[in-house]
Formats: sequence, C-alpha cells, structure tokens
Amino acid sequence: MNSSIMMGRLVRDPQVNYIRNRDGDEVAVANFRIAVDRNFSEETDFFPCAAFGWLAEFTEKYLVQGIKIVVRGSMENDNYTNKDGERVYGVCLKLDSIEFAESKKSQENDDGGRGERSSGRRNRTSGNRGSSRSSRGNSGRSGRSSGSSSGRGNYRGNGSGNGRTSGRQVDQEFESMGNDYNFN
Repeated sequence: MNSSIMMGRLVRDPQVNYIRNRDGDEVAVANFRIAVDRNFSEETDFFPCAAFGWLAEFTEKYLVQGIKIVVRGSMENDNYTNKDGERVYGVCLKLDSIEFAESKKSQENDDGGRGERSSGRRNRTSGNRGSSRSSRGNSGRSGRSSGSSSGRGNYRGNGSGNGRTSGRQVDQEFESMGNDYNFN
C-alpha cells in the first residue's frame, strides 16, 4: 500500500500547466511544494506535490502561498535524465485530495493577510465543517491530523470522472457559502 497524508503550508502559489493526454484532451497539472513540520522537532521538510485534472484547476483557483492544507496521495518516483545525460532521482506526492486545515481568519492572522492573489480574487477556504479535528489553529506543531472528517471541504479528484464531486460543484459550494465561515 502506498498512501501518504501530510499537513503543511504552501511554499509558493501552485504552478499550473496544461498538457495533452493520450486522447488529445487538454489536462491541467499543478505542481507545488508544502512545508511540513516534523513531529517533536523544530525542523521542517519540503515535499513536492502534483495534482491533475480538475483538482489542479482547484489548486490554481483557491490555493495561495502560506495557506495550511492537508494533502492525501501516493508517493511516487519522479526520476528523469537531465540535459547532461545524468540520471536525477526524486519523489513526488501525486494527490488524490486536498483539505483546508484552517479558517480564513486564522490564515489572515498567521500570514498578515497574504491570502489574496494578485488578480484580486478572494481566497475562500471552506475548512472541514462538522469536523472534530483538533489540529486547527496554532495549538501545536503536529504534522498529523486527528479526528474524523465529514467530507465537506475535502476535494478529491483525478480527472477520471469517477462520480466524485465535479469542479463545477465545488465552485457552486464555495459561491453558496457567502462571506462568513463557521469553523467550530
């Protein structure tokens, strides 16, 4: 089994590119790194992440530098040969889902309000309403999430149209939430 769950902050805004798949369709690919605090240590690790399809479009629209998220996916080799013919070895977390790990207010307090994109779009985070997670806020440096999730605010996707929430449904949910968010 290859499954990873990490909680951390985006190092930079996601970089989104569009590529053609085997069928000739254009597919979004988002790449970003998250900074994850080690448990019981003052050290931080940085992990590259990749999202595909509508999940990549979601990251482009709603994720900004400094936002705290929980990502789930599989750790995969990201090996290639560089232009000098040398073999380069690496790993990348291929994402299945992304959750917001804090409220909009917490984020604004932590990062001085940098949660806005330069285009002027508002950064709306849904959190995990109804969640019993105890890792919200600045209560500790744990890199783990505890408790269970109601599934709201948890957006999964691999672009395969497998019956999960569509990107349009995500947009509608965010629009219906209004300006105030309740994170109990």
